[in-house]
Amino acid sequence: LMRGLPVMPWLTPHPDIYDKGQVFIKNTATKRSYSAAKMDKAFSDAGAYQAAAAWQQVLTYPNHLPPNVTTYCLYSKGLKTIKSLKYSRKDFMDTPVLSYADGDSTVPLAGLKSACDNWVQAQELPVYSRVWENVGHAGILMAKGGVQYVVDAVKALGRKEMMRVLNEQA
Repeated sequence: LMRGLPVMPWLTPHPDIYDKGQVFIKNTATKRSYSAAKMDKAFSDAGAYQAAAAWQQVLTYPNHLPPNVTTYCLYSKGLKTIKSLKYSRKDFMDTPVLSYADGDSTVPLAGLKSACDNWVQAQELPVYSRVWENVGHAGILMAKGGVQYVVDAVKALGRKEMMRVLNEQA
């Protein structure tokens, strides 16, 4: 999968978000474990050298900095979500044993919450979070109230921006 899907480096855990000791990939044949900080090594050991190089590029983009704009975080919890993979072949060509955590079926809850929780502390502008239960990652907008939440957020932001412009002109 890592060799054939170039987007994979963008979808792997970022070391700014996850605990440095948290293992995401384990290879029992090589007795190696890989944390978010060692994803490039996991890609290289699996023979996915381009993915390893792409991962190094991903690291140049800070993943944890607050956007310093009013922010609306939408995410879900309550669904079985892959947390880690364990391979038993040196070349990573076997089907991994999966372990699971709470999340939205795509991203573990720890990753979903992390940025929003950190931004609340790190920026002056407000950060609003809305959490759904048992809604898949791509299904938030289709969830009951999902589209309306986004519409209301856009309207609120529009009113705030209009007031800011009017205040600057006065």
